[in-house]
Amino acid sequence: MFLATLVNPYGHQLYLFAWDFAQWTVTREYIIEWVSTFSPHFAQTRGFWAYLGFLALCLAVVIAYRRNVRAADVLLLIAFGYLSTDRQRHIVLFAFVSLYVLARVIGPVAIGPRATRGALALLLVLLLAGGGMVLRYGNLQGEHPYNVSSRKFTPQLIEYVENRDLRGNVFNSFELGAELVHKFYPRLRPAIDSRIDAYGERYFEYYTQMYSDERLLLDFILHYDVRYMLLLWWEFERIQQMPQLPLTGWRTLFADHKMVLLGRGDRVAPQPR
Repeated sequence: MFLATLVNPYGHQLYLFAWDFAQWTVTREYIIEWVSTFSPHFAQTRGFWAYLGFLALCLAVVIAYRRNVRAADVLLLIAFGYLSTDRQRHIVLFAFVSLYVLARVIGPVAIGPRATRGALALLLVLLLAGGGMVLRYGNLQGEHPYNVSSRKFTPQLIEYVENRDLRGNVFNSFELGAELVHKFYPRLRPAIDSRIDAYGERYFEYYTQMYSDERLLLDFILHYDVRYMLLLWWEFERIQQMPQLPLTGWRTLFADHKMVLLGRGDRVAPQPR
């Protein structure tokens, strides 16, 4: 499998890039899914305790059914278990792989028809109880099936953009870039989106610096002819403190409970000094 994956346009460089990307500082500090599994932030969430419980379950099954465990099972659990302790995003890989391993280990155990019916009844009870708990308390991220927070654009924002046929380059929130591409590209072209590996670490650091450096932001607007800004409220409050932006024609076009859309007038931003 390793040799087969080398048949790609980048060859072994693809592996080197993946290793280098995993070491980026920005992924460790800004991208939640790349933060350490044992970081203080994640350790306070429901998902962390569910993760520890699943690790304990895997260990218990391996010990209880050790006669059915093969070397490949152990290697898979160790390899993906190690990855899951390194970054939050790898927990899902461990969960998927371990399910196949646990099913294979437990599968050969012969049980009678009565025990099978009892196990199915127990499974049904657990599923109903779990579904009830999700409805009442939410999932591991505190979200409910009937009310999930998201960065998706509201119908009102979509209608505003469509009716006015807005076009041009957009300085946007990192978290809104993917939805901006999905809904409006190429009419509206984002400054960044969630494909951080494509933009690079240096560009991301440059992008984040613009929120605290007005001159850098104005130069970026001028150089790339940025016509709009689409920002989350907390980001809008940061640039709202910049005195030169209103003087260059920027004004609020649309706002809802999620985000703010700004537009630039005909006035030209000051030339860089």
